[in-house]
Amino acid sequence: MISCKAPLVSVIVPSYNHQDYIEDCINSIFNQTYENFEVIVIDDGSKDNTVSKLQALQERYQFTLVVQENIGIAATLNKGISEYAGGDYIAFCASDDYWLPEKLQKQVDFMTATPNAYMCFGKAIAIDEHGKELESKTRNINNGLKGGMVFEDIILMKFHPPVNQMFKKEVFKLLGLYPVGLWTEDLYMNLKICREFEIGYIPEFISAYRIPSNSVGKFITTRIADSHKTCIDLYKDSQYYPQAIKDWHYRNLIWYSSFKAHKIRAIRSLFYCWDYFYKISYLKSMAKIVLIWR
Repeated sequence: MISCKAPLVSVIVPSYNHQDYIEDCINSIFNQTYENFEVIVIDDGSKDNTVSKLQALQERYQFTLVVQENIGIAATLNKGISEYAGGDYIAFCASDDYWLPEKLQKQVDFMTATPNAYMCFGKAIAIDEHGKELESKTRNINNGLKGGMVFEDIILMKFHPPVNQMFKKEVFKLLGLYPVGLWTEDLYMNLKICREFEIGYIPEFISAYRIPSNSVGKFITTRIADSHKTCIDLYKDSQYYPQAIKDWHYRNLIWYSSFKAHKIRAIRSLFYCWDYFYKISYLKSMAKIVLIWR
């Protein structure tokens, strides 16, 4: 029986073309040890068999299911927050990820014990499209994680919180919703929250984060890098901005040095971060600019 004192958690699942993973995602949410939650699944115009699988899952679990034309991830999250979420806390689960059974319980316990934290997150297991753990990527995505006042760490990208956060719903009233059209809406919101408030870190694995083998393709375009810069440029008044923008150029150099379509971008960035010339990645990227044309 659910205690009347247990905070309600609104779980929002933005769903898009994940027919192979959606059942594991939804099952993991309803297998939580914490019981006082509501689930809102918003399918954002899937073209595969995701919707029919969701309809079957809805019959089993009786969650709120919204099927809409594609409007993008940020607008979908905003819709879930502003039109459907009734909880004290909000948690998102991507439709190709899944949660470990005690995820919500650990986060609710942390948030209720730490009232000055407006967001908390934990460690994540990196998995491929077949559900196999990617051990090196698991180490990478959990490297350097910490809580507290971490704005400097986030803007300098010393770490990126795994996408398993729980938020106080109040924070979206205080700081606003996600920006529509920005590819890195998670970085945008992390920066806004970390600039103003402490965030909490639970040093335990609480979720699985899927990294398909073809995910490297997202760096062939410049949309992610451009969105990173848009987020960083919001904080030109910050003492950390000069370092943040130099590091952004360094990432451009590393990411785009081997792509024919983006050689000019890589070369321009090379001059903004020239004092990293002693780094192995800098030297390798210079060689790629000359030798590799993809």
